[in-house]
Amino acid sequence: MPQTSGLRDLDLGNYNLFRISVFGFLIYNAMKTIETYNKALRHLARFTDYERMTKYHYSQKTFNLKRMERLLAGLGNPHHRLCAIHIAGTKGKGSTAIILSQILQAAGYKVGLFTSPHLVDIRERIQVNGVNITKDNFTRLMNIIADNAGHLKPTFFEIITAMAFLYFAEQNVNFAVVEVGLGGRLDATNIITPLASVITRIDFDHMDKLGNTIGKIASEKAGIIKENVSVITLSQSYPIADRVIKQRARMKKAPLYIIRSLARPPAGWKVLGRHQPENLALALAALKALNIHINRNIISRALEKLRLPGRLEIVSRWPYVVIDSAHNPVSMKAAVDTISREVKYRRLILILGISCDKEIAEILDIIIPLADVVILTGTDNPRLLKPIEFLDYIKEEHLERPIFLEPDYRRAYRLARKLAGQSDLILATGSFYLAGAMLGLHRIILSNMGYRRNLKWAVLTPDP
Repeated sequence: MPQTSGLRDLDLGNYNLFRISVFGFLIYNAMKTIETYNKALRHLARFTDYERMTKYHYSQKTFNLKRMERLLAGLGNPHHRLCAIHIAGTKGKGSTAIILSQILQAAGYKVGLFTSPHLVDIRERIQVNGVNITKDNFTRLMNIIADNAGHLKPTFFEIITAMAFLYFAEQNVNFAVVEVGLGGRLDATNIITPLASVITRIDFDHMDKLGNTIGKIASEKAGIIKENVSVITLSQSYPIADRVIKQRARMKKAPLYIIRSLARPPAGWKVLGRHQPENLALALAALKALNIHINRNIISRALEKLRLPGRLEIVSRWPYVVIDSAHNPVSMKAAVDTISREVKYRRLILILGISCDKEIAEILDIIIPLADVVILTGTDNPRLLKPIEFLDYIKEEHLERPIFLEPDYRRAYRLARKLAGQSDLILATGSFYLAGAMLGLHRIILSNMGYRRNLKWAVLTPDP
């Protein structure tokens, strides 16, 4: 186990709130202005949230790491006390983060996990040993951060990132697995100096922000590589991405580990997706690079229990209901390949919602041919296309199957259930935000049916 005792030495005096004394504690509680979790959420909503914006300028002015430095300095620099593993990439970074954290947790380590965006509950972003931060702790930390944040004008994501670092430091985690939000170079998480940096598969996405070539996108992702910090990646689909990563690693004198083969999941592996063994291989390579030795049986047991929410997740049977967060061409191709090969069904009823800043025409060309019925929908997130706006992208060959426009995702789901037979498959995909909305809806349906809220939903075991 790495040296982590420094986590216990968090200097609360550096919070710049009050001197640590009984008197200061009483004053703090008297002056506290955010009394409830709902008020904490409303306070957070006041800050600039690029996740809900369709257009913004991606630069060092809008994504300002100096601002993040000042915010964290006012909180006692909790990120300096974390043994972090930093994960960037276009495809698979969230899955890799979850897999890595689950394996470490199964080995007895206390593990913080920071991911984004969330699916149903914002507290999903900040977990320790698989448990969301509590509402009370979320509210308490929002008060601490709010006192420091006012003059800095941080963004929504910067505040959540700071909260995660502060919470992990308080919880004395052995490891913090940290997923990049956007890109890497200018991301708020890039304030950390990790034990290791992991770069998953790089492809086209967020081209209006990160650049319209693989070279530019790879440069942004490789921006997380730090001086003398090991880098774990895979043989990329595009040679230019390999060259960019190697050049950055060489410049930073960072040891570089490149995996060239997939990991073999255990027999009890229940995760759909032929691309997931790639993410597993990255997680295992990271452990090896860090000289963290975990018994194979422990790893197998962790992987047999693994669940990846919103990643080709089967939440119901008869008919099958699959919820997936594929939101760019490469992830949509992976979803189509998996469903075509691993899931047996009679007809596929597609519920589709896509963000307006994505490669909409290309995504439609990938997914619509798989569907027998298409229902175009949206959520309350302004980034998603309105169903009527899809018409600009619909081609004549797409009209070979019925296409419905239903702005309300709840009604879209009811329509899909009405149209589906017992042997059909309902697939909701196209956006992380639609996946989250559908998962939330399904939980409500289960709760109303009298099921326990923590019900372990059915998971399909892929055909051999």
